[in-house]
Amino acid sequence: MFYANEKFSVFIDSWSLNQASRSLDLQIDFKRLRSELMRRGRLQALNYYAVVDEREDDNPLIPLLQWLSYNGYRVKRKAGRAFTNDEGKRHLRGSVEVEIAIDMVLAAPLVDHIVLFGGSREYVRAVEAAQHLGCRVTLCTTRQADAHIAADELRRAVDDFIELEDLADVIEKQD
Repeated sequence: MFYANEKFSVFIDSWSLNQASRSLDLQIDFKRLRSELMRRGRLQALNYYAVVDEREDDNPLIPLLQWLSYNGYRVKRKAGRAFTNDEGKRHLRGSVEVEIAIDMVLAAPLVDHIVLFGGSREYVRAVEAAQHLGCRVTLCTTRQADAHIAADELRRAVDDFIELEDLADVIEKQD
């Protein structure tokens, strides 16, 4: 639940949002997402966290991150460690959970509400700390897909939950 006069900040774990939207077959229009969030209250910060392999020349994530940074998102990149699995497929290892958790706790005294697009149980302690500082916390992800999308402990810790699929009409890319 959002209140018109409340100040809020948004924290997006790109890997988690990507997994949730992919499981729902939902292509997110980040311009529409920003507009929807701005409509809901006094948006203070729209933070987007991503693990990237900066050395990869044809990384499809880089143009998205550049677009986001020019269009109202505060993009926070973290260098990942690339490796090749036994089948020869290239993967990237890394996490932005610590960065998001710290930034949530730092933002809590400055806002009334935090919206987290993530699903890891690793956020539970940061959610509790933000709540202790007087901030409400809303989780936005999905329960419709794989169990790893929204950890049960995290869903219990937050004040409110928004099912990502319920936002599809207002944030999905239009043909």
